[in-house]
Amino acid sequence: MSSFDFQTFLHSPSSSSVPAGGPEPISADQQEKLDELIKKFGDEKYVLEGEKLTGWEMSFLSREGLLRFLRADKYDLQLCIDRIERCLIWRRKEGMDDLEGLAKRVEGEQRTKGGQFVFGYDKSSRPVIFMHPSRREEPPSELGLVHLFYLFERAIDLMPKHVEKTAFLIDLGGKRKHSTPIGLAKEWVSVLQSCYPERLGLGIIANAPWALSMFLSLVLRFCDPATRAKIVVAGSSDQGKKLIADTVAEDQLQAEYGGKHSIPWDVEVHERYWPALIEVCRKRRAFRLKRWQELGGTVGISEEEWKGRDE
Repeated sequence: MSSFDFQTFLHSPSSSSVPAGGPEPISADQQEKLDELIKKFGDEKYVLEGEKLTGWEMSFLSREGLLRFLRADKYDLQLCIDRIERCLIWRRKEGMDDLEGLAKRVEGEQRTKGGQFVFGYDKSSRPVIFMHPSRREEPPSELGLVHLFYLFERAIDLMPKHVEKTAFLIDLGGKRKHSTPIGLAKEWVSVLQSCYPERLGLGIIANAPWALSMFLSLVLRFCDPATRAKIVVAGSSDQGKKLIADTVAEDQLQAEYGGKHSIPWDVEVHERYWPALIEVCRKRRAFRLKRWQELGGTVGISEEEWKGRDE
């Protein structure tokens, strides 16, 4: 693995992958609700808990981002405003816009065995987040939860133009040292739905033994119907591998799932992967922020305008 170029690999999806498509048209009433959100959060006098929105926060509230929140709340304007403000408060609390500072805080969660990481793109050009609970040395914790959403943020950074969603692959194979408390699982679902509405394109849970399938059924009850419909539980190894192969091209996939890349995760691999991931995302974020500023630097600017083809 010493010759594997993580930066090049992470930079863009396979040439054979095709994004699912551009944004759907909205009605006049929906446009009016969108305009109300842009007016509220784009107001120079708007403050949240005594502080004005940062550039990162305003770019987070893109046209597509605001529409994702509106759809999640069925275009109920007040519910949507409340959700956005809760999300922004959570993001500030956890430092989600601090790419390198948060990287140092969460790095230990995957250093030795790669319990969870972003690797490759699926056939719809969506970045894929892999989770291997059996590889985790530390018990599930709040920091582990933040690490997962840090990776979610990096997957968003990696999304090319016309892509708004990511894919999850949770492999429950192997002997786990620690079980996940139901409270922590509920919190994961809560943050996913509250702060990342309509960001999950597909979730595959592979190698799920019967007991864990029951636990997952309990956790999935806390998901909204739209999220639940995107999660597929595969009980057997063969079923899981077929689902994964149908979703991710082999040139984007690890060998254990039928792909081309054999990556026995260890500290040496981590010390090349982690800086590469951060550097690709740093450059892309800088490009997009600069482009967003050139377009006016305010709430409601379309991601389609500030995402570039050659980032």
